[in-house]
Amino acid sequence: SFMISSEESKYFQVDDIIEDLSIFVEYNQISFKSKIVNKIYIRPNKSKGFNYGGWKICLRFTSLTPRDKEVLQSFIFSVVCQTLKGANKGSVA
Repeated sequence: SFMISSEESKYFQVDDIIEDLSIFVEYNQISFKSKIVNKIYIRPNKSKGFNYGGWKICLRFTSLTPRDKEVLQSFIFSVVCQTLKGANKGSVA
């Protein structure tokens, strides 16, 4: 997902197809097509540094190679594990 301004939001609608996208994950370039599955208004929140409202555009991958899928799964799993380790540091057993 990604954030856009209210002015830009008129160019993005649920069910739109977005082609020719690329992301870089741990030195791997992954090119893909996606479909917009949700468009959510986010209110301003100054305490989080978000001074203006905007829109969160949520995507679903529609074309990933098996290798690209494996790279993404590995990356996401490692981030989740690191996050959980950090959250558990403050807990008492």
